[in-house]
Amino acid sequence: MCSLSSSLKRLAHAYNLAVVVTNHVTAKMELTSNNEIDDQSTTIPALGASWSHWINSRLHLFMSQSKRHIIICKSPEMPEITVDYCITESGVKIQNGCYP
Repeated sequence: MCSLSSSLKRLAHAYNLAVVVTNHVTAKMELTSNNEIDDQSTTIPALGASWSHWINSRLHLFMSQSKRHIIICKSPEMPEITVDYCITESGVKIQNGCYP
């Protein structure tokens, strides 16, 4: 995973492009003492926790009350902010208003 991340960073720098990788969450199921699946599960990053140390920026995309939001969670250039966005035929558009 580390060599993949390094290769992606080299390509991004060499060709002045952005690399987008999603790290969805998955459920970690636990077994009870009777070897049955426990009702409780924990969400964990699908690519593992170590992947989070190799990224430069982290964006959290979610919907709330039929609106799309992006939280810039980690960035070397920006503070943590939340912005609304929409998806149009010409791409992703940031909408008015951003709030820390």
